[in-house]
Amino acid sequence: MNRISISIITAVMLAGFTTIFTACENANYSQPDGFEATVEARVTEELARAATSTPDLSLIIASEVEKALSKRNLKTAPREVQPLAFLIPPTSPPPDADPIQGAGTSKSDSQTPPPPATIIVHESAATTSLPAEEPVLTPAIPDPTSALTSSHYFERGKSYYRQKLYQSAVIEFTMAIDLSPAFRDGYWLRGDSFSHLKEYQLAIEDYHKAFEIDSKNTDLLVDYGQALTEIGEYDQAIYYYNKATSLKPTEPHAFHYRAITLSKLSKFKESNTDYARACALSTQYCTTLTDLNICSEEDIKAPHTIWGSATGAHVSAWVDDIKLLEVMPGGVTKINAPYSMTLSVCEKDYWSLIGKTVKFKIEREWTLQSTILLSNKTEKINLSIPSN
Repeated sequence: MNRISISIITAVMLAGFTTIFTACENANYSQPDGFEATVEARVTEELARAATSTPDLSLIIASEVEKALSKRNLKTAPREVQPLAFLIPPTSPPPDADPIQGAGTSKSDSQTPPPPATIIVHESAATTSLPAEEPVLTPAIPDPTSALTSSHYFERGKSYYRQKLYQSAVIEFTMAIDLSPAFRDGYWLRGDSFSHLKEYQLAIEDYHKAFEIDSKNTDLLVDYGQALTEIGEYDQAIYYYNKATSLKPTEPHAFHYRAITLSKLSKFKESNTDYARACALSTQYCTTLTDLNICSEEDIKAPHTIWGSATGAHVSAWVDDIKLLEVMPGGVTKINAPYSMTLSVCEKDYWSLIGKTVKFKIEREWTLQSTILLSNKTEKINLSIPSN
């Protein structure tokens, strides 16, 4: 009777294992990852249990299982797996539920055997199983403290301005002004951007707003004056240049640009004086004097002195048929009488005469002598009239 029971048990168990393996081979059965390892682990568990009670039965089962595993290629290296609860029910009752997860449930509920397991892929599990090179990026949550300030827009505007992208600069400066309506530099640089775009009226409006905030910045006053000059408002432009030179008498830009505006009003003496002043304060403006043939401040103060003797009652010096000066020689006889004349190297409106040829007349007759006019020079010339 004992051997019959063993045979029946063996047959039943083998039939069960055969069913398991057949299910693994069925193409329509979707096997979860690690399924084969799980089957192998439970089979091994059952073999161990059988070996403790009936050694002969364990040998028979082991032999049959080995054949089935080899035939279906399910034999793998040992892996750490969880028991397959829904295939072979455990012989011992399940452990008590986790006290944290089981809070609020009755004790009888916690001892109820778990239902047949279902393979569920949770969202968190799906996320962690993705390849490392394709991370799942969670949506960025805007940080309210990272909102751009007027300074951010202003700095971006300056960057565009330096790149001569004036339209883009205007947009950024406008954003800065919208956030800080009393932003002097925002109005100022937006005005400069408009000036480069030849939108002078818009530039003037911005300069005026900046001027209302700060009326003592000489550079701002100069920019304001330049924009006014561009639209022909010369008197208004000079008003702001005058304020700049009064606030800062050593500011060369104000003198230089006021000189430009004065020249448009044909006030050449004042204009050339301002050009000379700008050169005296900064050498960067000295090339203008050469280009326009304007006297420098040093030239104005450094005349060309000529002296000698002459026979005649009157001696005069001429440049380009323009009489510069006339003197009377000393002595009673007017024969080889001494004379001296100080000639300015600058014309009355301070156009430069340096390098011009000076000719002389005694009475109404041209002499044979001439010289080149140079600044800060003393020269002796004895004048005589050519004999007939």
